[in-house]
Amino acid sequence: MDKVSDAFNKLSISSKISLSDFKATITPSQKKAPQLHHLGYYYKKSYSNQSSGKISWRCVKNNSKASVYSNTDKVGDNCDFHILHEEHLDEPNMSKIYLLERRRFIKVRAANSDDKARKIVSQACFVNFLLIF
Repeated sequence: MDKVSDAFNKLSISSKISLSDFKATITPSQKKAPQLHHLGYYYKKSYSNQSSGKISWRCVKNNSKASVYSNTDKVGDNCDFHILHEEHLDEPNMSKIYLLERRRFIKVRAANSDDKARKIVSQACFVNFLLIF
């Protein structure tokens, strides 16, 4: 009986789900759906559980097993998220997030202000979006 209790005490349940050290950013895709960005990888929303508030995300690359989940899908938010699988088929692209955020900044400013287009675009060129992340 002691052997069984010792074996049971040594048994540990290891979880492969881990909280990421870095926050992710939610940006709009070209079709205006929320898309999660983290360290050069992009995830599309795959499932939303209303009762628990969890939102599952899968890598945008076909046949990739990479997946994460977060608690928000609001565009523009920086959020904590949990990594389920880290197996990516694509390489990270850090310059793409800069261009996407600059485009989003220009669209929001153009829709919400009376400034001239030249001023909005010049302001977008001077904002360092990489410091946001």
